[in-house]
Amino acid sequence: LITKRHVLTASHCVDVAPVSVVQVILGEHDARSETDCEMDMCADPVQIFEPILITYPIEYNNPEYKHDIALIKLNREVKYTRWVHPICLPLPNDTNIFGGINNITEVAGWGLMNSHDPEGAKVLQTVKLKIVSMDECREAFESLELGPEQMCAGGIPGKDSCSGDSGGPMQKGLAFRNKGPRYFAIGIVSLGMK
Repeated sequence: LITKRHVLTASHCVDVAPVSVVQVILGEHDARSETDCEMDMCADPVQIFEPILITYPIEYNNPEYKHDIALIKLNREVKYTRWVHPICLPLPNDTNIFGGINNITEVAGWGLMNSHDPEGAKVLQTVKLKIVSMDECREAFESLELGPEQMCAGGIPGKDSCSGDSGGPMQKGLAFRNKGPRYFAIGIVSLGMK
């Protein structure tokens, strides 16, 4: 979520799906329960939206995952809550702060936890990953021609985004005015080893 009406995702998540089938659900954490509660605190109900416009770059190349980004315009405004609010976008000069090699980032998603469970996670999962060099990335993805608009994170044994995490954020939390972390989107999950 980047504004009250716009969501970023991966192009390959929306380029084949008819708009009438896709929904955007905000505020979900535990799909097993109607209301997400922890101790004495409960989150507001989820917000469900229909996309009215999906745009992605003309340069988008599905087999190579180049320019794998899309912008979804929602049918109405999101109600910001403690749990639903926009992620920050870094300024162009901030790339070394957020995206430098060996920086630790976090990926979130609902992907498959293992190959024996075809439905994916019921609770939103996160994993911390290290940004790796493009040389290391090209070695891991020999069959792809990676471009300068792409970046890789991983290199930690047993840690990766999972199938079904695509379109989710690669994010970095930074302390903000003594209020806990403010999350910045530094990428969008596009593909992974698992």
